[in-house]
Amino acid sequence: MSRVSGNRYLRRVLAAALLAALALAVFAAARPTEDAHAATSCTKHTKRVVKHVKRHGKRKKVVRLRPYWTCHDVAEPVVATPVVPTPISAPKAPATQPEPEANAIGVVARDANKHFSFEPTRTLVKSGKLTMQLINEGEDPHTMAIQRIGPGETPEGEVVEIPATAPKQQSTGTAEVQPGRYRMWCTLFHHAEEGMEFDLTVE
Repeated sequence: MSRVSGNRYLRRVLAAALLAALALAVFAAARPTEDAHAATSCTKHTKRVVKHVKRHGKRKKVVRLRPYWTCHDVAEPVVATPVVPTPISAPKAPATQPEPEANAIGVVARDANKHFSFEPTRTLVKSGKLTMQLINEGEDPHTMAIQRIGPGETPEGEVVEIPATAPKQQSTGTAEVQPGRYRMWCTLFHHAEEGMEFDLTVE
């Protein structure tokens, strides 16, 4: 082989090696890389908040459910090639227990045109602590008392009374009641006889 032919052969080998190295570099650069980024997952919670507010000169207990959120980062892989995302259902908020029904009764007192009446919101309550509210929609002051009725229609036990409440005002009181029948009435002169009374059943 001549020297000229040898040089040409050497140049071809070097060129082929250079092309192979360049192709390898391009192939390595084109490979997909993996990375990670942080995604945020949030969960809703609720907490029971109890406040005492003053309404019409009386302190009342108000219960509310206040929402709040907690969030934390979740690592997710990221690839160079496009992928079709899989739908993920949002995290469900923890179930909250419903507020227990208050053992309470409201009574509206009316005396328009000298027609006296007590209008209760219910006539059946549960035993235990009973919250009583007198709402005076009449033109005169009114009271409200409660007492257990024993055998033979005989009153028994103590009398719990909400004192005189002015017109267009409200008053609240509590009493401990047991299963049985109770009488609720206005203690002012002749008001019960005129219609301001009713029977309450405790179960």
